[in-house]
Amino acid sequence: GLGAADAAVLALAAFDEHLLGYRVRDCVLHPDHAKLVDPARNGVFRWTLVSGSRVVATWTRKRLTHHVRAEVTPFMSLPARVRKAVPRAIERWGRFAGVEVDVPEVPATASGAS
Repeated sequence: GLGAADAAVLALAAFDEHLLGYRVRDCVLHPDHAKLVDPARNGVFRWTLVSGSRVVATWTRKRLTHHVRAEVTPFMSLPARVRKAVPRAIERWGRFAGVEVDVPEVPATASGAS
């Protein structure tokens, strides 16, 4: 089963209803981070990581020969328990998608995010 920290972190696809299900998204995404999820402000959303119901990072996938490499971009400093749970959340997505996923270490702090 999932531990509490693991269950509290979800790796979601770009157009997941968790974010798109709201006209006003402030309850799940800090307004300062909206441009990090939809940089062109045109409705083309990046894939997201959710912790405790809030979007806290984006993640990308790069398909390689035999697996997918994930890269995580946090919006803020993430607690150690969240950083530890992120790879497991992305690996759960990989099992769902039927691909092996390599997740490098999650950065402890945001790089250039507000």
